[in-house]
Amino acid sequence: MSSRGAHATLGDPDARTLARLSLRDVSVWDPDPEPGAPRILIMGSWSVIGTERSLTDALARVLARTDNQDKLARGDVDERHLYLHLRDHAAGAGLRIYRPLPLCPPDPRGVIDAIWVFAPWASSAYLHRVVPGTDEWTHFEMVTGAQVPEAALSDL
Repeated sequence: MSSRGAHATLGDPDARTLARLSLRDVSVWDPDPEPGAPRILIMGSWSVIGTERSLTDALARVLARTDNQDKLARGDVDERHLYLHLRDHAAGAGLRIYRPLPLCPPDPRGVIDAIWVFAPWASSAYLHRVVPGTDEWTHFEMVTGAQVPEAALSDL
């Protein structure tokens, strides 16, 4: 059973408990196996090391590649939003662990009005929005689009 993607209104209740306890996986063993039954234990483990700067650094790397700003600038629109599928596990850990969330670096071209961050390693249940150059983060449920208070994210 895995805690990944656990959410108050989605997923398995046991997985939500694991997520609140900051456990990723759990195995259940038969406490009274049949006599002579084989017992094989194979364990695998991994971890992610992130710092308070990991999320900021990942956003800075994205903003430094100005191809996104070039594409967005060509549109005749009132606002320009960039959607970022964040695969960097250390940066995703920043979304999950650190509060308050850090300052987002400014857009060097001044084109992007908001960045929407989806980090499935942190949680597949939430979408996070930040205004470049600020620490103005807002959070939304992926399924309903409802805004989620910052305090509710600490339950992950």
